[in-house]
Amino acid sequence: MMSYILRISIILALLATAAFPKLRYASTFMVPNADILPGKQIGLSVKSNFFQYYEDSVNTAFWYMPAVDIEAGILNRVQFGAGYAGGPSINFKALIFNDGDKWKHMPAIAVGLKDGLSPKEGHLFGVVDEDTISAISNNVYLAIGKNISGLSSRIHGGVMSSYAMKSEMANPFWALETYIGGSMTICYEGFMRFEELHHLLTINFKIGDKTKVGFGLTEAKAMFMQGDKTGFFMIGDSNRTGYNSPGFNFSFAYHRSISAKGAEIQGVEDELLKLKKTLEEMSKKNIEMEEKIARNEKQLKELEEDVTVKTSRASPSTKMDYKALLDENLSALVKMCSDGEIFEPEAAAFRMKRVVELKELAIPRITELIRNPKSTTRLISICIQMIGQMGDKQSKHLLVRLLDYKESVIKIEAIVALGKLSDQTAIADIQKALTDTDPAVIVAAKEAIARLSGEKLPEIEPLRSATDTLLNITPKTVPTPAPATPAKSDSTKQ
Repeated sequence: MMSYILRISIILALLATAAFPKLRYASTFMVPNADILPGKQIGLSVKSNFFQYYEDSVNTAFWYMPAVDIEAGILNRVQFGAGYAGGPSINFKALIFNDGDKWKHMPAIAVGLKDGLSPKEGHLFGVVDEDTISAISNNVYLAIGKNISGLSSRIHGGVMSSYAMKSEMANPFWALETYIGGSMTICYEGFMRFEELHHLLTINFKIGDKTKVGFGLTEAKAMFMQGDKTGFFMIGDSNRTGYNSPGFNFSFAYHRSISAKGAEIQGVEDELLKLKKTLEEMSKKNIEMEEKIARNEKQLKELEEDVTVKTSRASPSTKMDYKALLDENLSALVKMCSDGEIFEPEAAAFRMKRVVELKELAIPRITELIRNPKSTTRLISICIQMIGQMGDKQSKHLLVRLLDYKESVIKIEAIVALGKLSDQTAIADIQKALTDTDPAVIVAAKEAIARLSGEKLPEIEPLRSATDTLLNITPKTVPTPAPATPAKSDSTKQ
């Protein structure tokens, strides 16, 4: 007995050392388990053992015993099945606790009936004796199951009982499933029957989300050891039954939902795949965010370089003189555009004019206001308008970058300002706005392109920005727009 236990322990240890396995729904061939089909799930399973035996002292014969079951899950707690195993056979299982129901390390626990009416186990092992069939029918059992998260394996165990024979009142069973790569899991099973240990070793292949196929060894011990002899045996030392005779097993299982919303069979592997998919999506989004941040940082760096070039043109004395004037007017504009403040168009126009007169010396401060997340949309619009009125073609780069803002008002202001620069190289940048989802942005882009390209569109009025409207400034209608010096034209308008 101790030698059997030692062998079992060695097999379990070898299987448990498989690297990071992942597991689906239980795929045991013979022993019960605590896993059930989810509610609104149905399943079809076909199982068979294949044995070779002696018809007489010389001749051998090959035989097999298929069994078919149809199963259904109810309310994620109950599983009922019926099938054929040499005769009608039924089975029933109720889940008492699921993994981690009460506390983290709690296993799944289920009670059930197997081999009701006709013994599927006996049929698979070729039992024909009526008394034996009756003795191993109607087994009740208690089963437990638990995932081993560190190894992503699953262990099964429990006890089954048949009251017809004293020796079958309490037979233990156990199993271990482990992932071995690809879509394969290996399952070792052991159980006690007729006061002897029986062993099975099966490899299961997952095909899609609904199907699995298994191939393996039945009575694995008898295949390598018979009596005092060791080797590889294909035929048993007796032809009583398949018990203690080396053989092979085959299983096929197909499960699906009976409703469109029903979940497929879930297990550790499914959870890992979902987690992997989620991590891939998060990684993709993270890469996109990093790329976006990198683009923004690059744009800000270019913006700062442009500002540095423009500011460097002023003499030190001029820089000293303009600071107080710039602070005064910009502070006034910030206050006017604050939420809750009464906006005065004439006062705002006066302040804007004073800032525009400083040209490139004012650009660093205006840029800061545009980039400041606390700035209101009205203030940003005014800042963009002032950049456009300065008329320096190098300001095009600043305005083009503002086309990436989400707010349509900001994009329209930038387009209008670009249209006032009389720089036809801006047309290519403005054309990108023609694919915008906001019709107002598209209209503004078309008008700006028409004016920069010198098209004769008498029905189009001079570009009127949101800030022009805000300040109640009405431009004069001109039949044919002609290029003009932006700074002079804008200063006159103000």
